[in-house]
Amino acid sequence: VTSTFFVRYLQSASVSLGLHGEDFDPHSASPAELRKESVALWQRYSPVTAHPSFTPFGEDAGLYVPQGANHVAYLLCYLRV
Repeated sequence: VTSTFFVRYLQSASVSLGLHGEDFDPHSASPAELRKESVALWQRYSPVTAHPSFTPFGEDAGLYVPQGANHVAYLLCYLRV
């Protein structure tokens, strides 16, 4: 396991946790707003700027988001270890 693994995991977790957080309302957001917010959350832990066509949902974050609150709790426990 390299540092790249943990950076990518942190990016995906940031997207999942951020979209499930209180600061974002997915029910009233447009698809463009959802994409913009998810890229901003991914970008938070990225050393490079995301390409305009990039979406974090094509990576692990795309799997974490629909799994809901149970997986968010798992991510929080995993990141504490």
